[in-house]
Amino acid sequence: MFRGDSQTGQVRMFRFDNYLTLSPTFLPAVCGVWQHCIIRTAMYSVTQKLKALKPVFRQQRKAKGDLATNAKLAMGFLEISQQLLQLDRHNELLLHLEHCCRLVYLKATKLELVMLQQRAKLQWMKGGDQCSRVFFRKVTSRRVAKRIFQISDATGQTLRTLRGSAQPLCISISSC
Repeated sequence: MFRGDSQTGQVRMFRFDNYLTLSPTFLPAVCGVWQHCIIRTAMYSVTQKLKALKPVFRQQRKAKGDLATNAKLAMGFLEISQQLLQLDRHNELLLHLEHCCRLVYLKATKLELVMLQQRAKLQWMKGGDQCSRVFFRKVTSRRVAKRIFQISDATGQTLRTLRGSAQPLCISISSC
């Protein structure tokens, strides 16, 4: 049972981290679960497949580890490799090590950035933006203002509903 964003009972909310899509194991894992045939209503089959995806995503999150820690470790390895490279600039092995450490650092920071962007977007959507609230209220008020409640034709007859009276209305409008 859900109440807003909080959860009650033993049902856990579905959690999906966007950075998981960058993993090469993401698509095969999702396709493996999604190809199972569940014979029921469409909504039931979708919910069962999403429930089956929960442990898959949980395992992938555990395999990635803490992204902030991974980025800090990668930066530390990159700094050490650059310090070693300063001592011997012509060593091919150290050049290759520094290049690999730089690639690992870039990938770790990209994953961390994707995660932080998703968290920021969720917080922004949860709290809402004052401008967007004003905008959507204005759109709603315009929809109400532009709604037609009744139509009067040339003879003075007022139509409040169009049930069964669409044909005479179309004729009177086309004759104008």
